Amino acid sequence: MPIVPTLFTRRRLLVGGAAVTALPAAAGLTAWSWWTEPPSAGLRYLSEAEVRFLDALAAAAWPGGTLPGGGAVGVPAYIDELMAGFTEVQGHLLRLSMHAFEQLPRATTGRAFSALHPEEGTKFVEDWLGSPSAELRGAAVSLVLFCGMAWTSHPAVAPSLDPYFWCGYGR
Repeated sequence: MPIVPTLFTRRRLLVGGAAVTALPAAAGLTAWSWWTEPPSAGLRYLSEAEVRFLDALAAAAWPGGTLPGGGAVGVPAYIDELMAGFTEVQGHLLRLSMHAFEQLPRATTGRAFSALHPEEGTKFVEDWLGSPSAELRGAAVSLVLFCGMAWTSHPAVAPSLDPYFWCGYGR
């Protein structure tokens, strides 16, 4: 009679149980480390990692040209100031989304979003904004919208938008 290999051995069950327990714990510890990072110098809420991500996101969404690029207009300082009006939960969700989007490119490039060349970052931003996943697309739109608010209100950018708004925007 042939010997049929056992699919589940005691050892496999123990290893599987340990993995099922360890993975959420590791994710929780990683998320906890985000909440406990001190704010970047001169800011009240955003950490250095979040500042790097926001600068990279803004640079990818608004490359420089005749106007300053998104990475050159102080997006993190604007968003940090905006966060003063957020509830604690809203602030945590915004920061969580920054950390999640920072890590998404690792699956295909092996690098975090802030380590990508701006053109590579632009491709990721375009993909996120066009994603068939409503959750991913909605989170990306929110982050890009906050960065866009900072970019369009910057004194070097706002006056150039005046011709498009009869209300006097940018004056």
